[in-house]
Amino acid sequence: MDITADISGFPVNDINSFHCHGFPSKMKTINSDLKLEKFYSLGKKSDLETVVIGSNPLLRIYDKKKLAIRQDPDWFQCWYDKSYEEVLESHDGDSNKIPEITRFEYQLRAHTLREFRVDSYDDLIKSLQGLWDYMANKWLELKIDNPKIKVKRKLPIAPVWTFIKGLKFNGNLQLKRIKPFGKDSSKNFEQIMGHFSSFLAKEKIEIHGNNEDQCQREMAGIFVTQILKSQRWDWEKFMSALQKKKNQFGGI
Repeated sequence: MDITADISGFPVNDINSFHCHGFPSKMKTINSDLKLEKFYSLGKKSDLETVVIGSNPLLRIYDKKKLAIRQDPDWFQCWYDKSYEEVLESHDGDSNKIPEITRFEYQLRAHTLREFRVDSYDDLIKSLQGLWDYMANKWLELKIDNPKIKVKRKLPIAPVWTFIKGLKFNGNLQLKRIKPFGKDSSKNFEQIMGHFSSFLAKEKIEIHGNNEDQCQREMAGIFVTQILKSQRWDWEKFMSALQKKKNQFGGI
């Protein structure tokens, strides 16, 4: 199980200036450790993308904005109530201008949950706030590092961790999985048109029609020649994805 919090305006690179301080007695109680790994962008040692602390429990801290752009653009619909294309357009088409968003993600496996006496869904709902409070207040803290201070527990707590420690669930914990687009295809249509306009601009393809009807015919031809008949098109892969989507959305 993962419990997460997304923090806007906090760059994951700032983690490099922090010290990860664990509470030895509490870690021993839940059979834990604080193994730490850092993952950087390929070829960019200064560009930290992910920090993994511990093993079970485990805390991941990573660049959610960058991951969402690469793998999960639908996430922007949940966060901004806008498609990624709309968010990008509002920042002059420059993804670097979109505020940094860092995810703090606790992973607790089944046997760790049992150590907290969480054995069922009902137990989980009752214990969710307590689990978060334990992880943020009694298992690990991020502190502002200072080489001159030898006793690390005396380091000041990082401001972002003070925020993490105080997070509260709003009490509305009834779980219901809803895909951002559900069975309403209107957002899909907006994204298709947004992606198509971006494709035309990046490929420097001009539209020369003098009216809407001419533009539509011209765009249809471009779609066929530049996309459907291009080497980028994989019919089998598309049909496989289509079948998966049909299953996902109940055969629509």
